[in-house]
Amino acid sequence: MFKVFKSQNNFNSLSSSLMSLFSTQKSSKFDFVYGLNPTMIALHSNKRNIVEVIINQHVQSHLPPKISNIINTANAKKIPVKFVDREKLDRLVQNQPHQNVVIKAEPLKYLRTKSSDILQGNMILFLDRITDPQNFGAIIRTCQYLGVDNVVVDEFSRCPLNPTVSKTSSGALEVMDIYCTPDPVEFLKDCQLRGWKVYSTGLNHSENQISLEKLKVSSKDKIVLVMGNEGNGVDPKILKVSDKIVSIDQTLYLNRPMVFPYTLIDSLNVNSATSILIQNIKLKMIASEKMI
Repeated sequence: MFKVFKSQNNFNSLSSSLMSLFSTQKSSKFDFVYGLNPTMIALHSNKRNIVEVIINQHVQSHLPPKISNIINTANAKKIPVKFVDREKLDRLVQNQPHQNVVIKAEPLKYLRTKSSDILQGNMILFLDRITDPQNFGAIIRTCQYLGVDNVVVDEFSRCPLNPTVSKTSSGALEVMDIYCTPDPVEFLKDCQLRGWKVYSTGLNHSENQISLEKLKVSSKDKIVLVMGNEGNGVDPKILKVSDKIVSIDQTLYLNRPMVFPYTLIDSLNVNSATSILIQNIKLKMIASEKMI
């Protein structure tokens, strides 16, 4: 049964609701990127088409230096700047910590690739089914800081490149191209054919298992490091084609026996593990180069 609206007030209420719905659907075509670093880097990197910069009106009379720089950059690029109340900013980013500035911009997209397109430098990170935006963003930040050349993910189990990832990455997402491939195993095999070594991470794999501490790396090596999700680890199909399965040997760092309840803490967050592995492999490369 259809409800009949008998009063003008009810009609206006319905009209407002419909307009709000259409407005929400329209705005869903855009990202609202928040935070000082992500917004400033996005303005400079030119990876996004930025529609406008939105700033908390309460800071307009005493602009902090970083927000002043953001406004100047936007003005130089002829991007509109709008001042609104804090409540509106909060709603735009669903109460995330926006630091008084948001940009409305087109979303970032993954770049679909073949291995031959991105095999440059000496280290690529492949993320297998890591879909949590906090972990994903933190890993992107680590990669940018430690000089990983490219990041690749599985096209069919990927994390959206959303504002949460950008904020968690401290803006690194705004400068790094992130690639995806429809067939991870074939991608990794192709990397191997082109002279790259595939090192996956995992525990309790007797075949090809080696601890990070015992792993030998040359400055001439080119490595694809594969990290799996925290629940299931790296896909067994990927493990099967890997040159080595690398683990971090916890027992080397402990000054106490591995007894209950310490045995319950037997793994690292995926970002922490990624940081340790990348840094140690890079240091081994640097040390090897100095010995030549």
